[in-house]
Amino acid sequence: MSSLTRPTGVRTAFWLLIMLASACTSYRFVPADGGDSAVDARDGGDSGTGGAGGVDGGLGTAGGTGTGGLTATGGNAGGDGSGSGGIGTGGAGGGGKSGTGGTVGTGGVIGIGGAAGTGGATSSGGAPGTGGSMQCGGIGQPCCSGLCQSNTTCDGTICIAANVWASNPDSGLYDFNGGTWLSQTILGTPIQRIRGLWGVDQTLVVAVGDQGQILRRDNNGVWHKDRGTSTDTAFFAVTGSAGNDVWAVGDSRVSHYDGATWTDFTAPQALYPLYGVWMSARGEGWAVGEQGTIAQLTSGSWIDRGNKGAGYAYFGVWGSNSSDVYAVGKRPGSGGSSLLFVSHFDGNAWGDITSTVDPQGTVPSLYAIWGSDSSHIWAVGAGMSNGGTVLFWNGATWTHKAALIAPSEDYAAIWGSGPNDLWIIGSIGVIHYNGNSWNRLTGPVAGSSTNTAIWFSGS
Repeated sequence: MSSLTRPTGVRTAFWLLIMLASACTSYRFVPADGGDSAVDARDGGDSGTGGAGGVDGGLGTAGGTGTGGLTATGGNAGGDGSGSGGIGTGGAGGGGKSGTGGTVGTGGVIGIGGAAGTGGATSSGGAPGTGGSMQCGGIGQPCCSGLCQSNTTCDGTICIAANVWASNPDSGLYDFNGGTWLSQTILGTPIQRIRGLWGVDQTLVVAVGDQGQILRRDNNGVWHKDRGTSTDTAFFAVTGSAGNDVWAVGDSRVSHYDGATWTDFTAPQALYPLYGVWMSARGEGWAVGEQGTIAQLTSGSWIDRGNKGAGYAYFGVWGSNSSDVYAVGKRPGSGGSSLLFVSHFDGNAWGDITSTVDPQGTVPSLYAIWGSDSSHIWAVGAGMSNGGTVLFWNGATWTHKAALIAPSEDYAAIWGSGPNDLWIIGSIGVIHYNGNSWNRLTGPVAGSSTNTAIWFSGS
């Protein structure tokens, strides 16, 4: 079968999910006064509705004193506070009932906490107070005195993702828990030869790779080998819309997981391997591959959308929605070299935008693409003299970002939780961008020339 034509050690697949925690703050509301008293020995006038209730509610104000008549009736108790009955003079009107307190204001999410919620303005109770937004501790935000939410870790300045999964086909599959890279095993044997990673959260992580491997991590943290024999062809990428709608693509075939069983299908163009896959919704998406092959998933079925020909290849595909999809790869250059190739789908047709992305025609092949939205899109690829290729689209212009780190380093995969938490895996190791600077993450994944896949679990 066909094989990857990219430089050694380059493959795609990168996913990050995040889950944030929230907290509420309760607020105090001061109740309104009770009503006026009755006259001429009749019952007291109806009381005004005093404020009460809620957390630490204030006391309701006593009803006004009646003149003559029966003894005043005391106010009813307010929630978490009590109304005071008015005392009749020679008989009194009915005492004021306790007021209804304003609803408790909503506090800010975890971090330094939001500003105090505003209680109801009237005695009948106001709308809930609005809590302030989180200022630190969340992913992509400054650390709160060195602390961050769960499933994130402080890099010294910014809270970045933890539970990051990265693979090296030669040395294994690892989980970065925020401080340590932990080797993943099946029945005590290290997992190897993984090319693609994706999941819903820690309850479902899927890894695919050489020899038709499809591995699945369950909600107990145990890895299972669902598929794969020594004679099977490789899977190169995996994605899904949910835990029961997962697609793996590879050399001459695709396979679907419905939450219980994997089912194989012949690829729309069986002669050419598929290297990248992305889904916009259940049963909807795109796969790309060798010779610029494009296949569309629509209503759960794959349709061939053609190819570019010899010397072309797409290695990655990603979209902000079904009408804004990018495919990146390579095209033939002079002297046997390869240059980047980029196409865009606008909801109606695919168009070549290579000259817009690289007007000078000098940027080498791209291997992966990911974005947090339509105006924060990153593409990475083969190394250049000033470092690995990193391109950025801000919604109007493509620019070349000088990444860290090492001249001629190939960047194979990219994913993130947002514009301030970006992860790239390359031929020398994993690097991270926190919105201000690039940093190399040390560990067993670094130092190899064959890193291929990375993904982040949000919980």
